[in-house]
Amino acid sequence: MKMKLTSIVTALLLGTLVSAVIGAEPAATVGKTPNPDAKVAQPPAGVRIAIDGNSWSVWGGLLLPLAKEAGIQGQIDGTKEAKQRLEKGEIDVVTYGTHQPSNGFVSKTVELGLQHNPNFRFYYQAAWPIGDARWRNKANEIKTKDDYDNTKIDELQAATDEMRKAHEGFVDGFNQTLGKRAVFIVPVGDAMVKLRALIVAGKFPGVKRQSEIFNDAMPHPGSLVAWLSAYCHFSAIYRISPPAGVSPPDSADQGAKDGYAQQTILRQIAWETVSKYSYAGVAATVKNPGRPEEAKNTRMLFLGNSITLHPPAEGMSGSWGMAASSAEKDYVHLVLNALEKRNGNKPETKVLNLADFERGFEQYDIAAKLKAEIEFQADTVILAIGENVSDLRTDEAKLKFRDSVSRLLRLLKADRRCAIYVRSCFWPNAAKDSALKEACAAMGGVFVDISALSKDERNYARSERKFANTGIAIHPGDKGMSAIADLIFAAIKEHDLPKTESKPAPAAVQEALK
Repeated sequence: MKMKLTSIVTALLLGTLVSAVIGAEPAATVGKTPNPDAKVAQPPAGVRIAIDGNSWSVWGGLLLPLAKEAGIQGQIDGTKEAKQRLEKGEIDVVTYGTHQPSNGFVSKTVELGLQHNPNFRFYYQAAWPIGDARWRNKANEIKTKDDYDNTKIDELQAATDEMRKAHEGFVDGFNQTLGKRAVFIVPVGDAMVKLRALIVAGKFPGVKRQSEIFNDAMPHPGSLVAWLSAYCHFSAIYRISPPAGVSPPDSADQGAKDGYAQQTILRQIAWETVSKYSYAGVAATVKNPGRPEEAKNTRMLFLGNSITLHPPAEGMSGSWGMAASSAEKDYVHLVLNALEKRNGNKPETKVLNLADFERGFEQYDIAAKLKAEIEFQADTVILAIGENVSDLRTDEAKLKFRDSVSRLLRLLKADRRCAIYVRSCFWPNAAKDSALKEACAAMGGVFVDISALSKDERNYARSERKFANTGIAIHPGDKGMSAIADLIFAAIKEHDLPKTESKPAPAAVQEALK
């Protein structure tokens, strides 16, 4: 997207202007003007998405590039051959844009999607009413595009409310039948009302009349409505505010500055509307744009191999990470203790040896064998595998391993914003580590490179104690376990809190806004 943003001065003024019309929001919430200098610590993972609809979904081409701008990796456009992809479980999200959704299409699509992907989600827009619903009164009916200039905002909101409530009734019943939330509503119509309220109030730069945002008398969306719709769908699907762009130079002409101002307001309207609307699926999930409310390392899932968990063996009186002298000395317990010391409480934890997955990842039934781990709904997942995977001698083998790891992470993460950390192999292997890193990136996770640890002999158990079993001796000992824990904990500290570096407004502007 080439749209540009302006300076901090204009952003602050616009933020004040918009809040006055659509309602101010507490500073701790996310309905703030997107800050071009703010960085989301850990963007959500990209989804495999298919876009459907009619001429009211012209925003489709605008939606897809937003993920890249937000730093989201792994998004795949599955619109072509969507049905075949649904049947293969290769679609996570279908987003549907029409003026009046077909409940039959929604039902069939959701049933097909869930049949092959238990984490499938369906979004359809609660659009703006045709002719502002003024067809009910022939004397007041919309006949030309210019007639939209006479619409009263309160009457438009009432018509939009009625239309949206009908959608909500269908969604409530259908989701109840499914036994889960799989269908969500994108409140584009409500966002439209807020936009038109700004126009009527003379507070939307570059636009003087309501009719200017439409292409015809139906009304089909113009470019501004298309952008607003794209921002709404993005906010609902990824549960973060739309990404900000780049400020135009001070020497830019008025058209460029108006374009910035318009886009800034549209983003704010979209997030303000979607984030507070429970049927969009965001309100109960996110209260901070850089960090989900629930992701505080309270439910942690460790998946690994013998380095993570092994039954009693030589030098071990119980089950813990192989070759550590005690449970408290393996990397899992060291990470948990560090988190308890920092947060004041120890996370609820599940630990599983996943060596069977390593040795047979192509045939491994993740959904069935990891049912308990998936239902655990961890807010933090640490994946430490690779050592037991056979050598990946071909590109095809590497892709199969990468895709299997991606499926594993996708099922564990589902539609939640959970933090994912994937550790490289203790015994470095370029092909395996590359596949792990790519799978991690596709899910928006953090890759923790521990490969350097194997170069230090002191990190091996054999340097601390004598073992008759050489297979145990080459595992990390207490020092190696501590080094692994330090690297994982450092990654958690770096990425589990929002990192926002905002430039302060000039003193003159701060004084003017008092």
